[in-house]
Amino acid sequence: RKLDLLVDLDQTLLHTTNSSHYYPYSPDVIAYQLNAQSSQTFYTKLRPGVKEFLTNLLPYYQFHIVTFGERLYAHTMAKLIDPNKRFFYHRILSRNECFDPTRKTANLSALFPCGDSMVCIIDDREDVWNYARNLVHVKPYVWFKDVGDINDINLPSPAIPSEQLIPPISEKEFEEQLENSEHLADERMEMDSNALIERTTEDGYQHAISRGEKRKLDTDINTNEHTNQEEANK
Repeated sequence: RKLDLLVDLDQTLLHTTNSSHYYPYSPDVIAYQLNAQSSQTFYTKLRPGVKEFLTNLLPYYQFHIVTFGERLYAHTMAKLIDPNKRFFYHRILSRNECFDPTRKTANLSALFPCGDSMVCIIDDREDVWNYARNLVHVKPYVWFKDVGDINDINLPSPAIPSEQLIPPISEKEFEEQLENSEHLADERMEMDSNALIERTTEDGYQHAISRGEKRKLDTDINTNEHTNQEEANK
């Protein structure tokens, strides 16, 4: 059987803002509305390399989204990343389903009643997982200046009524934007999927990455993303 990989959304796989005055501009930023009754427009940029990363891990892992974003937002992001439902299907746990509004660990026993020894987690936040041993911590992905996690548990939830989704652009334009996002060369998702596969298939998720390896991974990510950010600012 495949092992289970729990994946966060905001600032792990993507970055979102609801400000129309976002900066910097990129043709790969996707604009959309979540609800027919709201004029609120959201803007999302995928972390470069996300689809390649998930594709490389797909033979070994069953993916689950675990996010503090609300249900409508979570399912919209899943469609953006995975329009053909290859990765997540309906395995999406949003804020609406979370037992604890401050800790994601509260749902683990319900999701995995036989234990979480075969589970690995990827998130930019360690505290919401109680610094679990099977957490692979990644540096937060930031594209929009002065914008953090739009679904931060310490901030009010964005006003997202749960009605029918409507795209503000044509489906062809939407698909073209998704296609373009796969070819970015800046700020690639700095995760070594081959190393992760090797460790998890040999030892199981609880030993997916040692503390020393986590420190090295964080250092590598910090160095590479700092370099990429300097190049983007030139």
